Amino acid sequence: MVTEVRSERATCAVAVPDIDAALTAARVGVSEILARFADPLPDTVDPGGWDAQHLLSHMVGTWQRVPIHGARFLDRDPATPVPIQEHHSYWRPEWATATVADFGRALAAAHAANLAFVRSLSPVDLDRRRTTPYGELSLGEFLLLSYERHLVGMHLPQLAAFLT
Repeated sequence: MVTEVRSERATCAVAVPDIDAALTAARVGVSEILARFADPLPDTVDPGGWDAQHLLSHMVGTWQRVPIHGARFLDRDPATPVPIQEHHSYWRPEWATATVADFGRALAAAHAANLAFVRSLSPVDLDRRRTTPYGELSLGEFLLLSYERHLVGMHLPQLAAFLT
């Protein structure tokens, strides 16, 4: 009789080059879309209730917060959940008069900070698991979720829709 042994959860090994590629794809995607905008940004509101400035504010804020959330995987008790505020606009009064170039520079700076954070991580760091609002994730899975699904999958198409 053969007994099959399975773990309760398949381990997804995520490496720094995978995350680096996802982060770079997000940066290239947002740069290509921003290059098609002109000032002033459109003031129309999408079906989700966002205008272009609030969406870009959210994207900058999200990118700025990923290393903050990611650090919570590294230096806390594994039983401590990673708090993540969902659907927050990260609005700052300065965004009200921001130009396309202002948002582009802020996104470039946030990208650089994320790249530095990701490149500082070891394989052991990437495998650390924590409870998040999206379930239990490794740090590597959280980073891919942030860059691929959230920024690229959700918000790049949402931003591009303001161009139509």
